Amino acid sequence: MMRTLLVVALVATAGFLALETVPTLAGLADEEQAAGSFTVDLCHERDCKIAHADSLEDHDCEEDRWKFVITRVDTDRAPSSIHVTWEGGADATVGLDRARGKTAHYTTSSYTDRPVEDATARIYEAWDGNFRLGEGPCS
Repeated sequence: MMRTLLVVALVATAGFLALETVPTLAGLADEEQAAGSFTVDLCHERDCKIAHADSLEDHDCEEDRWKFVITRVDTDRAPSSIHVTWEGGADATVGLDRARGKTAHYTTSSYTDRPVEDATARIYEAWDGNFRLGEGPCS
């Protein structure tokens, strides 16, 4: 009986500590929340900054997708997603496709009929690379 109580107490304590350390789910796409799957953002408020993508109009033409890149990033610290807003108020959270060679890639086929108005990423404070739209539909 005593061993069972100890195990229950340890599990309850571990569960409480895990809840205390998981960052807020605000900002995750609705489908990620509904599916119950998400990645933990390694960036904490005190050591992060918001980066805005540059060159939203000067990119290579690719009619069926948008591709954003973050350069000079520690690939193990690349943001798990970015947030993109298109003309007309449409927006989406775009997950990390891949990160290699100090570059993180984010690709989506959403809203290819609208121009991008903004893209943001929460990234570690020491980052000094470039965040830009690399490919997308051309008008």
